[in-house]
Amino acid sequence: MDRGEWAQIPEPMLALPEPGKGKLSREGAAKMMEELGADGVLKSTSDHLRWAKRIMERVKRKDRTLEMIQVRFAKEALGIDV
Repeated sequence: MDRGEWAQIPEPMLALPEPGKGKLSREGAAKMMEELGADGVLKSTSDHLRWAKRIMERVKRKDRTLEMIQVRFAKEALGIDV
């Protein structure tokens, strides 16, 4: 820039279509994901409430090292009345 030279301005790119305005249908997208072998990518493979279930198992065993707040949060996460 000190010499008065600038890099070329890049050509404008096409933008993605608005959500819901694209040409690909939901069925077509599902078929494409299956062809790519990525149809199970969005399925969760882990139990995100495992921590709460383990705390409740400890409650059943009458574990005295648990704090009340731990039990309360675990019950809330599992939808058990507090």
